[in-house]
Amino acid sequence: AERLAEELAVWLGDAMQVLEFPERDVLPYERLAPAPDTLRDRLLVLSALRDGRPAVVVACGLAIAQRTLSPTEAGESLHRLHAGGGLDVEAFLRDLTGMGYAIEAVVQEPGQAGRRGGIVDVFPPTAELPVRIELMGSGIESLRLFDPNTQRSVRTIDEMTIGPSRELLISRAEMAPLRALDLKACTGAARERFEDELSLLKAGDVPQGIDFYVPFLASATLLDHLPADAHVVIDEESDIAEALQ
Repeated sequence: AERLAEELAVWLGDAMQVLEFPERDVLPYERLAPAPDTLRDRLLVLSALRDGRPAVVVACGLAIAQRTLSPTEAGESLHRLHAGGGLDVEAFLRDLTGMGYAIEAVVQEPGQAGRRGGIVDVFPPTAELPVRIELMGSGIESLRLFDPNTQRSVRTIDEMTIGPSRELLISRAEMAPLRALDLKACTGAARERFEDELSLLKAGDVPQGIDFYVPFLASATLLDHLPADAHVVIDEESDIAEALQ
């Protein structure tokens, strides 16, 4: 898939954007977070499809099989900010937490957010730089992109769209599958850990290692995000079928 995406980019040039939708490199049942660049690239593709930008999307069979945000979840969770607009800071920070952002004292990595008085910093995974939201009361005085290494402003922007930082929204996840889990066969320590995590999930909280539950609770695949007039090309169908099997 990577090779095909590179070849298509050369052949198409500026005529069409070519995006690769990678597979998460974490094996099932591994309690590891996906690589940040993998998560970023997957969210970038969903963002491009949501915005209706013309593109060729290349994905291997496993990348498509792995579940992700639904189009409804991705769209309804967006925050569109613009200078001169209003912002309920407390509600905004709660939403960011539910969208997977870690609240930190200093924002340096994608998926982090922080607040210092009348300033809120957010680093969306789909953005090249984090944004600094300067507030005057409940109004947005300015939006500035800043360098996460030096924390210095780079330039002022008029607007910014902030979306989820992971492929699962706890507040919108269907929790019914959790109630069907049978933990009797687990060891005592494993069962206790699962029970603690499931209690947090059912309460709408985010347990440590939430990425473990994304394949279980996410409700859609890349195909759900395609527009109605999209052309789907299956290359090496037998190989894809074998990989999926």
